[in-house]
Amino acid sequence: MELLQKGLAGVSDKTVRLLDTTAVELNRLIFVFIFISITSFLLRKILIRLSDADFMRRTGSSRGIYYLNQGVFGFTFWKSLQNAGRAGKLTQELQSRFAKVGPTFIATGFDFDVVHTADRENLTWLLNDINNFGKGPKAGRRRWGSFIKGGGFVTDDKEWEKSRDMAKEALDNRSMMRLDRLDKQIEHLPARLPRDGHTLEYHNTVMELVHEIVMELLIGIGQDEDFSAQVNALRDDVESGADVVFWRRMRKPSIQRYFFFWQEFPEQCRLECAAKHIHAVIDYYLQEVVAKREQKAQEMTLHKWEKGEDMSMFVYVDRLLGITNDLEAARCEVVTLIGAGTDGVISLLSHLLYQLSHRPELFKKLQAEIDTLGGEKPDEAMVNSLKYLHGVICESS
Repeated sequence: MELLQKGLAGVSDKTVRLLDTTAVELNRLIFVFIFISITSFLLRKILIRLSDADFMRRTGSSRGIYYLNQGVFGFTFWKSLQNAGRAGKLTQELQSRFAKVGPTFIATGFDFDVVHTADRENLTWLLNDINNFGKGPKAGRRRWGSFIKGGGFVTDDKEWEKSRDMAKEALDNRSMMRLDRLDKQIEHLPARLPRDGHTLEYHNTVMELVHEIVMELLIGIGQDEDFSAQVNALRDDVESGADVVFWRRMRKPSIQRYFFFWQEFPEQCRLECAAKHIHAVIDYYLQEVVAKREQKAQEMTLHKWEKGEDMSMFVYVDRLLGITNDLEAARCEVVTLIGAGTDGVISLLSHLLYQLSHRPELFKKLQAEIDTLGGEKPDEAMVNSLKYLHGVICESS
């Protein structure tokens, strides 16, 4: 018994020494972790300050940049923009922010900064010297709002110049010379103008006034029942995907992953399903265009276009597939161009009708012109003769 007690005492002493050693090592690890965290935090602050100084030196806007109080994770700022967009007051919201903080400000949140500017010199500098700022992941935590993650035409995380040059080569200003290609918008626009001075509802207006003709110009598909069903499905997918993206913006990735993990999987599935369906629709029409190109290799629309013939047959995808054989790259360009085009039209229409709502005398004259049409579709000559309607179409196209 005495021998057993001595053995147990020896084991107990070894266990205590082992626990003491483990505690010391754990304390060291905790200290090292805290030290590295504090050092990284301080270094990051220093780098941000240096980046700020370099940014202000480059843009010459040291007095024009202000930091907004946007809550803990920046959610307050983005939530206000989302609510303003749904209420049809996005233009007013942005104008009020520019009025409060100046022509250039930084919205900080979600671990990066987005620079918003309405200053002509900053915009000129940005467009002339974009190589030093705003190029995809290399842009760091500060990016220009209009070029976030590389820009409107970037889809593959590569430098945006390649994508932009491909899109520019396939597009042509002459494609917009035929006013009859826009007759669907011209026909529907008077009926869609609000009578009480409010702005348009975004999603439905864009899909009905813009999406059909954009798809026709980009992909060359006609207006039929199948197409209408596809447009409705695409609208649902876009809205579903936007909801998921906004939901994910509410939380930083680490917070979302560890504290809201039960919501992550179904939301991610929604986003992936919406994206796959959008890609499938575009891929379907791309395959149709490829088939037509193969069948009519001797009488290519592109060949006629280069000779200045048959201008009504311009199709963006046809030109694009003459530049690249990569169908995935072509699909990415079509999807992003649709997104960029619809966003631009939304902004223009919202701004236009916002201005009309604050100029009741002009709005009344526009209404009087529309009433003279008697509900009929105006032709090109009639549109040119109606001063205010012509101005609305020019501002919103």
